[in-house]
Amino acid sequence: MNPSLIHILTNSSPKEISRLYFSYKKAFLNFGKKHKTEADIVIDIYKEAFVVLRKHCIQGKLNQIKGSIKPYLFGIGKTMLSNYQQDSTSPDLQFSSTDSKFVEVELDAPITLSKEQKVLHQFFGTLGERCQEILILFYYRGLAIEEIADRPGYENITVVKNKKSLCTQQLKNLNAAGIENEIEFQGNLKRITEDHDSQNFRLLLSDIESKGPIHEKRKKKIKWWLVLALILVIITLVYFLKYHTEILKQIT
Repeated sequence: MNPSLIHILTNSSPKEISRLYFSYKKAFLNFGKKHKTEADIVIDIYKEAFVVLRKHCIQGKLNQIKGSIKPYLFGIGKTMLSNYQQDSTSPDLQFSSTDSKFVEVELDAPITLSKEQKVLHQFFGTLGERCQEILILFYYRGLAIEEIADRPGYENITVVKNKKSLCTQQLKNLNAAGIENEIEFQGNLKRITEDHDSQNFRLLLSDIESKGPIHEKRKKKIKWWLVLALILVIITLVYFLKYHTEILKQIT
């Protein structure tokens, strides 16, 4: 897949994610409508398909995808729509031959946290934003300290290394009663950082959905400026005509 798309999905820049998200939303809504699924349900499925798309991107599953991500994204959505219909009282979906162009995507089972992981997840949520980010990048995303230090907002390798150690120790102190051994702790931390990262991305998509497309906002803003400009032109013309009318009256 295009490296720039991988960069957009993995780095979650709100502006770039918004553009990508709305690029395919209308087509997916039409796809869901064609298969007689309510618009609200389709939007929820589309957002969750985007979460899975990003997760697969992080896992490297999209590296070999050629061209557009649409067939892969819609393949995820197609599977989710089918699963939704099977779990509901609605009749099973009957996909047409044109839907076969979408990639067949096998979805992972939903993350189920153990009791210990749920407690750790709760403690993780009390950490500062920078701590959460570093631990997600290191344990879930698998970035080395050097790679994290190269990201915007981080000073150098030493600072990142010290911060990562401090954040990990802080979490251990909070969860001291639930730590059996270091290997188990790191395994649990990898699982909960994955879940936390997905939750953050869902929140980002919900925010993007509520705000609407960036270009639509620009259109509305430009539209209001045009209306104001037109009003000013009309006012100017009225005063101009009034002034010249008075002049003509004085002359005659």
